[in-house]
Amino acid sequence: MKTFFPLIALFALATTLPASAQEFPSKPLRMIVPYAAGATPDIAARLVAERMSQNMKQAVVVDNRPGAAGMLGTDLIAKANPDGYTFGISITGPLVNNTVFHPKMPYNPFTDLAPLSLGYVCEGKLICGYHGLEMGCDGKTVAMPGQRVGGFPAIRSFPVEERYGFVWVWPGDRDKADPALIPHMEWHNNPEWAYGGGLYHVKADYRLMVDNLMDLTHETYVHSTSIGQKEIDEVPCQTRVDGDHVITERYM
Repeated sequence: MKTFFPLIALFALATTLPASAQEFPSKPLRMIVPYAAGATPDIAARLVAERMSQNMKQAVVVDNRPGAAGMLGTDLIAKANPDGYTFGISITGPLVNNTVFHPKMPYNPFTDLAPLSLGYVCEGKLICGYHGLEMGCDGKTVAMPGQRVGGFPAIRSFPVEERYGFVWVWPGDRDKADPALIPHMEWHNNPEWAYGGGLYHVKADYRLMVDNLMDLTHETYVHSTSIGQKEIDEVPCQTRVDGDHVITERYM
């Protein structure tokens, strides 16, 4: 059983953390949201703030700063004191769209901000690509420049199993994680099945690919000159329960 590298708030923006030896965080944190309360970024921010507060044992205050298509709040994030206590959450508007519609922005999203997701794996540890925080496979902080990390709270980690070309994550009670419960995929590594795997780098939201591949009715129209045929639209899906498995099949 392997352990999944835990990632937190991949869509957040952060400033640098302090280089003092003081344990972090020693006071409440401030999460700036450049949109009004009730907007989608605000809802996401409050969910993240709640979990961060539980894990870090410190209050995380959501500070809504809407205005100027998100630029007011984002500018506050970019110009915040780089002590690690102020960060923010945003969407594409203030970070991408505004660079086209507003040539004289008060901040540069490419140089003044850094996403917390700019990390990498090195020698079995997850390294934050912004301030060098090193996380172990067990969710505990291993090291951080200029910090004593003994008191850092651990991030929740999850049992995982790599099988059939997928990474299976068990989000429940880790003591009940059992690789034997993973459904058997007969077609994988079976010479009687025509299966071809691989990796494709697609510059798009992964959900678009899921929508495309899970709804095969598009074959009739997108691939009308090759594999597409009208009968595909007419074949219904069949769903059945087999023990602990829910199986949906569609033969075309």
